[in-house]
Amino acid sequence: MSTSAQLVYLLLILSLNSIFAFKCKFTNYKFEDDISLYTCELTLDSQNQSEAHLTDKADNDVKSVVIDGILNLNQQEFPFCERFSNIERIKIFKANSIDGNLLQKCAELNLIRIKNGKIDKLPENLFDKNTKLTFAELVNNNLKELPENLFINLKNLTSLSISSNELIHLPSNIFKSLQNLIIMSLDGNGFKSLDPAWFENLKNLQILILNFNEISDLPRDVFKPLTNLHHLWLFGNELTVIHSDSFGTHPYLQNIDLKQNKINEIDQKLFDKAAVSNLDMEINNACFKGKITNKNDIQKKLKKCFQNYQPRMVSIAGILKSDASFDDKVRLIIEENDKLMEQVRNLQEALNQKNKNWLCKFA
Repeated sequence: MSTSAQLVYLLLILSLNSIFAFKCKFTNYKFEDDISLYTCELTLDSQNQSEAHLTDKADNDVKSVVIDGILNLNQQEFPFCERFSNIERIKIFKANSIDGNLLQKCAELNLIRIKNGKIDKLPENLFDKNTKLTFAELVNNNLKELPENLFINLKNLTSLSISSNELIHLPSNIFKSLQNLIIMSLDGNGFKSLDPAWFENLKNLQILILNFNEISDLPRDVFKPLTNLHHLWLFGNELTVIHSDSFGTHPYLQNIDLKQNKINEIDQKLFDKAAVSNLDMEINNACFKGKITNKNDIQKKLKKCFQNYQPRMVSIAGILKSDASFDDKVRLIIEENDKLMEQVRNLQEALNQKNKNWLCKFA
């Protein structure tokens, strides 16, 4: 393809039950990882009604589609995945609804952006056929819920953002297939608590962003499965206490952002288990306001936070009063009962050993 051809805009229109125009620009396109490639990007909008013929060559060159301002998207009216079989990137802006079959024939899709719309729910089969998807961004919509199996076939996904929506709860198993996920952002929603089951299979997750929710407590072992976690953002929440048993052992966790919370207590054991060297607690934190960038400063600067700390006391009454779902409450009660029984067994063993030692003295 000549240099001049790369700069030519082609006005195109599908002969498939639509009056909307495609603008195709051959350009040197910068992708997320800064790989530079030549692509033909089609822009679909409702403003331009020009007509042009679409050649077979253009069909093969089309790698990216931008859909802007089409309120209700369905495969029957907009069959671009069927027409352009090599589409790798789709960006959808200002949509109100999306049909479950829209992306079914985009087998080569590796990036999807659905942004700045009024979508309040997504069909469960939306990504069923998009097994090559690596990057998904569902940002700044009105999503209030997500179906449990929405991501079930996305085993190659490495980056997922569901930021700036209206989510309060998510199904426990919604992320169970995302073993290769590296970055996940759930910021700007209304989560009051976190479900430990969300993170159970995310062994490769390195960056977790939970800013600007309403999280007031971190459940026991909630981050424990994230053994490869490097960066954790929790600023702009309602946290008052940081327990070490929320984190587990994280040899790579170096950066934690806790600014703009109400933290007055921190378990000193947190720093025995995690390799934290950068801690941001600026703005509205009670026991310490500032940043720590040197691990040697932790003991000195967080002394008041450590002194204020009271160990976690979990009661069945507290679990029942929490915002957790019924299933989560049952699971938490069972877990607490198991831990209590383990403590009882350990105490009994210790007493038996003590009695055995005492009897030996008189044998």
